[in-house]
Amino acid sequence: MDALLHPLPTPVLRPARASDGEAVGAFLDGLSFHSRYLRFHGTVSGASPALRKLLCDVDGAGHQAWLAWVGEGAAAHVVGEARFVMSPPQREAELAIVVADAYQGRGLAQALMQQLLGAATSAGVGELYGEVMDGNQRMQAFMRRHRFDTVRRGRGEVIRMSRDLRDVPASRPARQDDCAVF
Repeated sequence: MDALLHPLPTPVLRPARASDGEAVGAFLDGLSFHSRYLRFHGTVSGASPALRKLLCDVDGAGHQAWLAWVGEGAAAHVVGEARFVMSPPQREAELAIVVADAYQGRGLAQALMQQLLGAATSAGVGELYGEVMDGNQRMQAFMRRHRFDTVRRGRGEVIRMSRDLRDVPASRPARQDDCAVF
């Protein structure tokens, strides 16, 4: 209902670029404390230059990332981010997804997850997993809807949820000039 009363601009997904560091930093700084805590499993006071570089310096193969953008030109800004990083010997990859607070519950995470699943399969990932805070019931339910199972519940605050990707149809690998309207 809230989405109908307060429509937001439609995001466009595209692969992250090294030049996106400043926009990613502004996005992370704009997240609520709670959203940043759940994404990074602890407190992150700001997007340091090192963190921005780490998040945007992807190789397009074993480390792929997508950003959801709204606006045009100088007004364009990031409202979502998703990535996977592969460990080649095991053919497994860890994923991460975070969506701006105003866009949560509007289907953007679904679009980002679909992009991750197809691209990870195309990259030869056999197992995709996420480390989720034990108290993050919303993310756990989201991952279960995408056929991820809880495979390890440790003594700490983080659980591992995993999905075998051998049953996911491969999609054409994303290129730097690709964009998809959400």
